[in-house]
Amino acid sequence: MKVLYAAALSLAFFSVATAETRLWATWVNGVDQGEGAGIYIRSSTNAPVKDLWSNDMRCGIGGNIVVPASLKVKAGDKLDLEWHRDNRTNSDIIIDPEQRGPIQLYMAPAGSNGSGNVWVKILSAAYSSSYRKWGTEALLDKRGRATIWVPNVPAGKYLLRPEILALHEADELYGRNPDRGIQVYTSCIQIEVTSSGPYTLPSGIPFPGAYTGCTPGITWDLRWDPATYKAAGGDLWSQHASGLRVPQDPTKPPSSNVFHKPAPAPLRTN
Repeated sequence: MKVLYAAALSLAFFSVATAETRLWATWVNGVDQGEGAGIYIRSSTNAPVKDLWSNDMRCGIGGNIVVPASLKVKAGDKLDLEWHRDNRTNSDIIIDPEQRGPIQLYMAPAGSNGSGNVWVKILSAAYSSSYRKWGTEALLDKRGRATIWVPNVPAGKYLLRPEILALHEADELYGRNPDRGIQVYTSCIQIEVTSSGPYTLPSGIPFPGAYTGCTPGITWDLRWDPATYKAAGGDLWSQHASGLRVPQDPTKPPSSNVFHKPAPAPLRTN
């Protein structure tokens, strides 16, 4: 009985430590674009990337292959990125609550296929001292939705790379202990911007290569003061909100932040 009890405890710990999530769908101005894996979303696995030097850091596991479609969008369009763990229903847990950490999003020209210093950060929601929540906790509050607005970039095809950085095992580096390490949940959305804006994406950062064991925010113990946490990947692009049609109130969280709570469209139940 003791052996069985120990095995049950071990299994319970493993299931918590390896809970998973992935991007399932995108909404454009409140219109559901359907499940995107293999269509306009490149990766279809909910397993994390732990090797920071793997090419899977670009678009997730198996995500470096171009998929058939690109979502047509314009500057200022509102995109709701919908995450789930097991299925696309209201009962899905989305992500284990213990997997706390930032949600970020990068943008790159599609012609680069994600290779080189091309990834420009347009969203970062780490820990909010105002809300006293991590980005992932805000994501759970919004039933798996993170909202961005398309920047006012030139017409053309682009890649959007959303990521969740789960910190529950980030107190050690994966390279030193393969059972630990930060867990990166990422994929790429193919979009085609049909409007013609003035703000060309600047030079960005590379994946792999931008996140290393020495990068602030990669090693972290969730028992530390979250208000001191700084997410990896540098600062937001100055034109990340250039597509917004109304000025932002400087006394409120930025509208491209996951903590902003627009009324979500209803989730599908089948």
